[in-house]
Amino acid sequence: MSHPQHLPGKESRWRSILKALTYRLSATVITFLLALFVFQQANCDGVLERSTAVALLELGSKFIFYYLHERAWQAVPRGKIRSLFSRQKSQ
Repeated sequence: MSHPQHLPGKESRWRSILKALTYRLSATVITFLLALFVFQQANCDGVLERSTAVALLELGSKFIFYYLHERAWQAVPRGKIRSLFSRQKSQ
């Protein structure tokens, strides 16, 4: 049985959240490692604390942005963007 708000061809909100979470966690690990490298090369004090702060700020802000971006694209009917570009070429 499908959820009343779930339309064929559309992702559920929970799937979008799960995708955002797994993507953000993997990207945050990369950000942490990059920040760690940069702070170590700059001989900064508190390298782990600074790297962790950067990674956590990045995780929260980009998780929210990714979710909103994903949901915005779900609102665009499939084929709509292609039809807009097709019209521009024919004019």
